[in-house]
Amino acid sequence: MKRLIAFILILSLLTSMSFADGTNVNSGGGSSGSSAGGHGYYLQKDYMYKITFYLAKSDKVDIKTSDINDFYQFGDSFYITTNQTKNLFNGNEKFSLVNKFDYFRGHKCKQTKDVYIMTNDNLPPPPVLHSGGSLSKLKKFFGSDDAWKNFIIKRIKEDSQFLNYTNEFLKNHKFIINNEKRMLFLTDIISLEGSNSFPIPTLILFEPVVMIQRNSDGLRLCFSATDLVDSSTYKLKYDGNNIIREDKEGK
Repeated sequence: MKRLIAFILILSLLTSMSFADGTNVNSGGGSSGSSAGGHGYYLQKDYMYKITFYLAKSDKVDIKTSDINDFYQFGDSFYITTNQTKNLFNGNEKFSLVNKFDYFRGHKCKQTKDVYIMTNDNLPPPPVLHSGGSLSKLKKFFGSDDAWKNFIIKRIKEDSQFLNYTNEFLKNHKFIINNEKRMLFLTDIISLEGSNSFPIPTLILFEPVVMIQRNSDGLRLCFSATDLVDSSTYKLKYDGNNIIREDKEGK
């Protein structure tokens, strides 16, 4: 099976944050209650990834030269984290369903509480965010031949909304396979649980995410670097339910 894996590292955004003691509290007032200039803090150990699936429109797609427009996005983005981090969730978390490719197309940051969250205690930490991170471990975890199979089948089994979405998606999309335009079926995907290969290339976009806790109200933003860059261009005002964006001039 031909695969394409996209990995978005968090680099420039977090350069001002200290990783001392696994947090950025020392870059603020020295404690989590007054860290980051009184605005908020994150912990290295509370990492996760935002995952988005894509299916190639044709079995002729070349993973070395392909464009994102050669793929269909398959479902909305979801998150994967460890049970340790998920057990910390208290209902104040906000997630973003907008991914890196969406931002390239001009989409803006969109927050929600309604996301599918997968857990895996073997999830490697991001190298840039965590002192124990390893790029080779990440490539092995997300880039193995079984990674896409395991993710997609697990979500179909656990997320009834995604199962319904999958049926509708397959009804409304056709793929060119062996020079013939045809539909795929749910059985084509379920059969991956065995040793079968998928007939078209697949792409997994995974973006490292941190959980940033805001001191003023306990809001937790589970954002990637791109989410944060997009949001930093604007004032962020929380109305008790959503984060309202304004430009820096307040227009």
